[in-house]
Amino acid sequence: MAGVQRQNVRRRRPKPVRKTTCRQRQGDVAGGSEASRMSRHGVAGGERATPAGGGYGSRHGAGEKPQTLLARKKDKKIRYFLGVYIFFCIFAKRNRGTGHHPVCHDKEKAMTLTIDNISDIRRTARQFMQHIGDSTVLAFYGDMGAGKTTFIKALCEEMGVEDVITSPTFAIVNEYSAAGQPVYHFDFYRIKSIREVYDMGYEDYFYSGNLCLIEWPELIDDLLPDDAMRIRIAEQPDGRRTVDF
Repeated sequence: MAGVQRQNVRRRRPKPVRKTTCRQRQGDVAGGSEASRMSRHGVAGGERATPAGGGYGSRHGAGEKPQTLLARKKDKKIRYFLGVYIFFCIFAKRNRGTGHHPVCHDKEKAMTLTIDNISDIRRTARQFMQHIGDSTVLAFYGDMGAGKTTFIKALCEEMGVEDVITSPTFAIVNEYSAAGQPVYHFDFYRIKSIREVYDMGYEDYFYSGNLCLIEWPELIDDLLPDDAMRIRIAEQPDGRRTVDF
C-alpha cells in the first residue's frame, strides 16, 4: 500500500504469570480465614482482642512470670498439710483438759492460798488438804526455789508421815507411809528422756490409787492422768508464796 505511512504503535508486553507453590497457597488461605475471624469478632487492624486489664498480666501482676503446673501443685500440698497440722494442734490442745498450765482456767473454780511465812505453811497445808477430794495425783509446778519441796513436806507431816522427807532428785521417787498407806514423792528434774519414766513403770504408781506428789511435772505432762490435780506455787515480790489450784 503505497503512500500509507506506518503508524508507530507501542505494543505492551503481557505481565508475567506469578507461579506459587502449594504451601504458599495454603498460607494465603489460612491468612484469609484468620482475617475473616478477626473481622467477625470486631477486631480492627488485625489485632487480637485482649480482655480488659491486660489479659494474663492483669491476674498475676505486670511482668510476673506464670507459675508452672508443678509449682502450683506443690504450693497446694504445702497449704493443705499446714492446715491439717494447725487443725490437729488446736484439737489436741482442746482435749488435754487444763493443758500445760497447771491452774484451772475457770475463775469460779480456781482457788489461791497464801503462805505469809515459813511458820504459816502447816496451816496452809491443812487448808489445801480440804480441797484435794478424790484426787490421788498432785502435780506441783513452780520455778526453782519457789517452795515445792517445802510445801510437800508440810503436806506429808499433816498426813502423819514420820519418815525423813526429802526431794528424790536422784532417786526420782521416794516412798513414805501415812496411816499404813504408801505415799509416793516424785522429782523428775533430772530425767534425760521420757524413756526413763516408762522404764520405772510410772503407771503402777499413777494408777495405783495411792497418793502421788510430783515435782517438775512439766517434763512428763503428757503422761499425767486426765484427772490429775495441778498446783502452781509462786514466789511474790514481798517474799510470800501463793498456791494456785
